Amino acid sequence: MVVFVKIITGNIPVNSEDIEIISTDKATIKTNVPVSFQIDGEYCGALSKLDIKIVPQKIKVAIS
Repeated sequence: MVVFVKIITGNIPVNSEDIEIISTDKATIKTNVPVSFQIDGEYCGALSKLDIKIVPQKIKVAIS
Protein backbone atom coordinates (compact mmCIF):
# COMPACT_ATOMS: atom_id res chain seq x y z
CA MET A 1 0.00 0.00 0.00
CA VAL A 2 2.86 2.40 0.77
CA VAL A 3 4.27 2.02 -2.76
CA PHE A 4 0.80 2.73 -4.22
CA VAL A 5 0.50 5.99 -2.23
CA LYS A 6 4.00 7.05 -3.33
CA ILE A 7 3.10 6.39 -6.98
CA ILE A 8 -0.15 8.38 -6.77
CA THR A 9 1.54 11.35 -5.08
CA GLY A 10 4.55 11.23 -7.41
CA ASN A 11 6.98 10.61 -4.53
CA ILE A 12 8.74 7.52 -5.88
CA PRO A 13 11.71 7.42 -8.25
CA VAL A 14 10.81 6.26 -11.76
CA ASN A 15 13.70 3.76 -11.67
CA SER A 16 12.24 1.94 -8.62
CA GLU A 17 12.17 -1.86 -8.92
CA ASP A 18 8.51 -1.70 -7.76
CA ILE A 19 7.39 0.07 -10.95
CA GLU A 20 7.11 -1.10 -14.53
CA ILE A 21 6.18 1.58 -17.07
CA ILE A 22 4.32 0.42 -20.17
CA SER A 23 3.24 2.94 -22.82
CA THR A 24 0.07 1.99 -24.69
CA ASP A 25 -3.28 3.38 -25.80
CA LYS A 26 -5.29 0.38 -24.63
CA ALA A 27 -4.87 -2.41 -22.10
CA THR A 28 -6.57 -5.38 -20.51
CA ILE A 29 -6.02 -5.86 -16.78
CA LYS A 30 -6.72 -9.35 -15.40
CA THR A 31 -6.67 -10.50 -11.77
CA ASN A 32 -7.28 -13.87 -10.11
CA VAL A 33 -10.01 -12.40 -7.88
CA PRO A 34 -12.43 -9.50 -8.48
CA VAL A 35 -10.90 -6.13 -7.53
CA SER A 36 -12.83 -2.92 -6.82
CA PHE A 37 -11.99 0.00 -9.11
CA GLN A 38 -12.87 3.66 -9.63
CA ILE A 39 -13.03 5.96 -12.63
CA ASP A 40 -12.78 9.67 -11.86
CA GLY A 41 -13.50 8.91 -8.20
CA GLU A 42 -16.70 7.00 -8.98
CA TYR A 43 -16.91 3.41 -7.71
CA CYS A 44 -17.55 1.13 -10.68
CA GLY A 45 -17.72 -2.29 -9.03
CA ALA A 46 -15.41 -5.25 -8.70
CA LEU A 47 -14.12 -7.11 -11.76
CA SER A 48 -11.44 -9.68 -12.52
CA LYS A 49 -11.01 -8.36 -16.10
CA LEU A 50 -11.01 -4.74 -17.20
CA ASP A 51 -10.56 -3.52 -20.78
CA ILE A 52 -9.49 0.13 -20.91
CA LYS A 53 -8.63 2.69 -23.57
CA ILE A 54 -6.41 5.59 -22.59
CA VAL A 55 -6.55 9.06 -24.12
CA PRO A 56 -2.87 10.09 -24.34
CA GLN A 57 -1.74 12.54 -21.64
CA LYS A 58 -5.18 12.60 -20.00
CA ILE A 59 -4.92 9.97 -17.27
CA LYS A 60 -2.42 8.37 -14.91
CA VAL A 61 -3.05 4.73 -13.97
CA ALA A 62 -1.51 3.07 -10.93
CA ILE A 63 -2.05 -0.59 -10.20
CA SER A 64 -1.10 -2.03 -6.87
